[in-house]
Amino acid sequence: MLAQTGFAEYESKYNKAKGFFDNGDFERARGEFNLLGNTRYDNALVPFSIYFKGLSLLKLNKNTEAGHALKSLLYRFPNWEKTDEVKYLLVYISFEDKNYADAFSYAKEIKDEDVLNDLDELKSGYINQISDMNVLSELNNKFSDEKISKRIKSLSSIPEVDNPSKWTKGYFNIGALLPIDIKNLDPDKGHRNNQYALDMYQGMKLAKQKLGSEGVTVNLFVYDMANDSDEMLNLINNAPFQQMDVLFGPLHTETNKIATIYSEENKVPIINPLTNNAQLIYKVPYAFLSQPSNVTQGIKAAQFAGSHAFSGRSVAIYYTSSPNDSITATTYRQQIEKSGFTIVDFKKVPATLESISAALQNIADKAIGHIFLASEEKRAGNAMLSAMDKNGINVSLFSTIEAFNKTNLSAGMMNNREIYCIDPEFIDTEKPEVDSFRKTYMARYGVIPSFYAHIGYDSILFWGRIFGQYGAKFRKGLDSQPYVDNFTLYGFDYQKTNDNQNVPITTFQNYKFVPAR
Repeated sequence: MLAQTGFAEYESKYNKAKGFFDNGDFERARGEFNLLGNTRYDNALVPFSIYFKGLSLLKLNKNTEAGHALKSLLYRFPNWEKTDEVKYLLVYISFEDKNYADAFSYAKEIKDEDVLNDLDELKSGYINQISDMNVLSELNNKFSDEKISKRIKSLSSIPEVDNPSKWTKGYFNIGALLPIDIKNLDPDKGHRNNQYALDMYQGMKLAKQKLGSEGVTVNLFVYDMANDSDEMLNLINNAPFQQMDVLFGPLHTETNKIATIYSEENKVPIINPLTNNAQLIYKVPYAFLSQPSNVTQGIKAAQFAGSHAFSGRSVAIYYTSSPNDSITATTYRQQIEKSGFTIVDFKKVPATLESISAALQNIADKAIGHIFLASEEKRAGNAMLSAMDKNGINVSLFSTIEAFNKTNLSAGMMNNREIYCIDPEFIDTEKPEVDSFRKTYMARYGVIPSFYAHIGYDSILFWGRIFGQYGAKFRKGLDSQPYVDNFTLYGFDYQKTNDNQNVPITTFQNYKFVPAR
């Protein structure tokens, strides 16, 4: 064992490691602090070395390894001066892993006033993310925490509309705020600039008809709404518009902001049919996304990957320039690590063959089970496949469907590779619901329905049934509604959330994408 007399040499190595940490080089810091935490050292700085090893691992998003380091610190130095700070970090890690019992157990042991102030905020943030009443009740019985009691109370208060009687009048008014661009509609044109909005509206009209056959009466009012904030302000002050029970859209940013404020103030549900932007529903109880948010997509993709071993439990993750790409990739990383996967590489790359190929060169000699690519750029998928071939990497690829141009894909391009995609707009033509809808739509409009027609139809059908059955108690209905796949797309799941939890995962087989099993 090295004696205390080696302090100067140890301090020099410690300062070197701390320099790596302070400069953000957490990988090198972790390595240096790992050596300095060896049991052969007898030095007052050893617990600090283990502590900063744990912090470095946290910075590298290696929560499990960080937890092991910090627990070993408590075991070896139970009376260390910064023990409460160590326990605070273990509270954080436990909350991140949804190991709530451990989180509260560590929290109860903390005595330092300064740490307790930070702990108070930390606990509030994570407790308010728990929506499972069974989990909350169990924790409350065991730990009797005031914050848990408040969370239970807030979830027990199901939001209702100001005037519940309007939901029992026998019909519902749905205001569709869509950029139809009526002034420039030309029947002689085969395709219009805003064709997607018109498709959506036509799908909604068929849903209204279907609901009528089920005994639910819907009045559908379409408002031609582009991205004109003044026009939206005028509309919300219009008396007939104020009779709308539900809003569908608007689809543009500026008008949507105003409509969302109106929704919140008047407790009118607002359905966002196309966006996956989770910010639109953040702390807005009456705003909903028909699409799964990027965060949800990352979580569900990681859960799928966790149940498929691929060729090993390690992954290289890449994403391109869009903020959505970063959100999906980061969420995937966080979730896949919790499933025990090792992150071999995590990097932002331009969507070019040269850039992606250069990135893959760094992992060409490493053992990886699959590659994950998050990108909204249609050239990125083909560039990734070419780069994998160029570097001799023959593993599964898991990607966002936006990274590919579906119309240009071929079996040769796929090179018999196993490919999975997050595919929220997937239409399974084998489903009987799709076949029936297509026949009805073609008979009415003379064309095959687009995805936008499908989402308009499915959204109105789902919400019409919810409002028809539950009325003002629609939130309670959403939380208790079991998932039923009887829609043309993949259906809806809003239990304890405001964005759709159903995320289709597809795979390329026999020259087309099909549902992955």
